[in-house]
Order: sequence, then structure tokens, then C-alpha cells
Amino acid sequence: MGADTVTTDWPEIIARLERRQIDLCAVLRVSRQTLWYWREGHRKPNGDHASKIIELDRESVNHC
Repeated sequence: MGADTVTTDWPEIIARLERRQIDLCAVLRVSRQTLWYWREGHRKPNGDHASKIIELDRESVNHC
């Protein structure tokens, strides 16, 4: 199994960050439309955006 078989629940992670009142549009410098696509599961973040979302999620979990 390669890394591409790993499934990440992007809508859940994004919802968790939004519940913690993290302004993902500002932090990631993406439009509300892009964030909506990710939140609804129509598209997946990749590259730097995916890495930053995972980093923010880990940080917010550790600070709660």
C-alpha cells in the first residue's frame, strides 16, 4: 500500500478547525469557495495546503 491509499477525512478536519475558530481562508490564503469545496468533499487540498491543515489540526488538538 502506497501513501496514495491513505484516506484523510478533510471535511472533518476542516470542521474541527472551524469549531476552534481558526480562520482557514486567512491562514491558508485561499478563497471561501476553495474552502467550501474542501469542506463539502468536492475537492481535496494538496501540497502545502494539506500539510498546513494537518499541522494546524495537530497544534489545535495539543492546545486543547
